[in-house]
Formats: sequence, structure tokens, C-alpha cells
Amino acid sequence: MTSLQKRLLTPLIMIGTLLFSSNALADAIVPITGNTSFNIIYSMLVPVTGGIGPITLNATSTWTVTNFTSTSLDLTVAITNTTILQNDYTKANIMSFGFNGNPTVHGTLTTAGTVFDGISSPGNLPSIDNTIDVCVWAGNNCSGGSINNGLSTPSSDSVKLHLTYASTSLLTLNTFGIKWQTTGTSYAFTGCLQGSSGCGISTPEPGSALLLLGGLGFITFFSKRQRSKK
Repeated sequence: MTSLQKRLLTPLIMIGTLLFSSNALADAIVPITGNTSFNIIYSMLVPVTGGIGPITLNATSTWTVTNFTSTSLDLTVAITNTTILQNDYTKANIMSFGFNGNPTVHGTLTTAGTVFDGISSPGNLPSIDNTIDVCVWAGNNCSGGSINNGLSTPSSDSVKLHLTYASTSLLTLNTFGIKWQTTGTSYAFTGCLQGSSGCGISTPEPGSALLLLGGLGFITFFSKRQRSKK
């Protein structure tokens, strides 16, 4: 690649990173005052990395609270990996997910899933919180493991947890972190509460995406034209 091509490509890479790497979602804070159910959505656009991509990492989850008291509750989490593999990505597996509580919660795994069969409380969920209150994992630990042990797409799994905490009439759950391992690299980010403002699937602005694609097309055309002159 010539120095001119590099100068042309650099701003396009910067635009692509802004378009495809950010969460579109505000961190969820969920108040718990009794038995209830809510949905957490996970979505992040990943830019072209290492010659592959882009790809959107997507998952949905339903959290069902039962047997709520001032010091404990039971929590069932059903999670589905809805990522569409594309652009040379052959794997995008969920390795772990976790959350915090206020007051601090301690979790035990009462019913393991087919995939998610480990728990750390507290745990180290990389890039999210190295002492997250509860982390449920499918690999070696909360930090990860073999990609083949993760929740592949499209598939689902569920776990049942028992949470304990200091006496309170209002518990809040927050920092719903998740970690993916992909063909390219690993990604960790937080989800949002379905129904809250801005919660949805990450998508770039159409005009900006077309600008990026057009720019990349120009670079390709320019490169071929330069080679043909040699």
C-alpha cells in the first residue's frame, strides 16, 4: 500500500470505528421490589478487524425474579445468542455474563444450564468489572476459555440463581455485562433494559455507512488503477 493510499484509508478507518464499535445502549438499572420479569438486550457493532467484518453481536435475555424477600430471591435467566455470522466470521460465542446489585448481591447456581454451568461471586468480567457481583460462565472461568464451550448462534440456554443481600425493601440490579469470543477477537460490553430510551439493535446511520462503503470502494478502484499502470 502506497503512502497516498494509507493517507486516504486512515480517516475511513476512523469513521468505521465510530460507526461500528460503540454501544447504542445505555447501561440498565433495574429496581426490584417483588417478583417480576424484565428483558435485557445486548447489541454491539464491530468494525472491520484483522481483515474480517463488520459484524453485529446480538443477544436477548429474559430475567425472572421469584421468591423475593428483603434478603434473598431466586432468579432465572434465559439468554439467546441471535448474532448473524457474516463477513468471514464463523464463530461468535457468548462466554460469560454478569451483573451487580445495590446492595451487593452474592449468587449461587441452583440449576446449571447446558452451556452455562459455572458461577463466580464475585468474578472478573474483563473490560466490565474485575469484581462484578455475579458472573455466570461457560468456559474455564468468568474471564473466558475455549470458544467452543460458549453459547453459539443461534442457540439458547438458561440458568437459575439464588441471590442473597443485606436487608432491603428495594434492590437494584445493574451493570449487565456480557463477553463474546469471536473468530477475530473477544468483546465485552453492557446491555440495556428493553423498553428504555435508546434500547435496541445497534445500526449505523445509512448515509454514514454509504459514505464509508463508497470510500472503501474508491480505495479499491484506485489500487487497481495504480497496479494497471505499472
